[in-house]
Amino acid sequence: MEYLNPIASVIAIIVAIFSIPKILHEISEQKRKKFRDELNFYKEYFENYYKNRDSTIPLLVRDKATHTLTRSMFINANLANHFIELHENRKADFQKVIDAFHFGHKYISIDEENWVFKPTIKKLMQRRNLYYFSIIPLMSYIYVLYGTEVGNSLHLVLRSLGALSTIILSVQLLDKTLNLEEADKFFKIINNIDKIDNTEHQLPSDSYIDKAS
Repeated sequence: MEYLNPIASVIAIIVAIFSIPKILHEISEQKRKKFRDELNFYKEYFENYYKNRDSTIPLLVRDKATHTLTRSMFINANLANHFIELHENRKADFQKVIDAFHFGHKYISIDEENWVFKPTIKKLMQRRNLYYFSIIPLMSYIYVLYGTEVGNSLHLVLRSLGALSTIILSVQLLDKTLNLEEADKFFKIINNIDKIDNTEHQLPSDSYIDKAS
């Protein structure tokens, strides 16, 4: 039964690796949630920045206010105002769309002039699956280091460095998979908006108001 000990260790390492990105993701989300109930700032933003977007207020000030509002450095004033308009028109939930954009921004290309969003890579979920499958050989490598005689024959320093670099790479890949999932979620929201817009063109304006009520 001695062979069970290294296997159990490897399983524990694998579970820990898979949980780290999710934990970091949740910690980041919790930090941002603390600011979601700041109704006074929302009101201040609407009065001072959203309604006065064409005023003499410098863009830098508006962007900084947006960063505070969204808790994201990746959303500028113009983008936030666009998301607010979508929310005001009942086409997308503001909080959901900024959350998805915050985590998936690396894979989202924006044309702010025409408000067209495109993925920076093709087939987001296939890329996510590729990253998931890439972790399998990394887990196998950890098993070789700690679950076989070959690994036991290596110097402790070599085994530790090998395991550490493997864990870091695995965490990076898992973090990418989460970000790809958020980008995919963002594009689903955008695609749903396109469907709503198409419906608006097909129905009388009062019909849409009745449907949205």
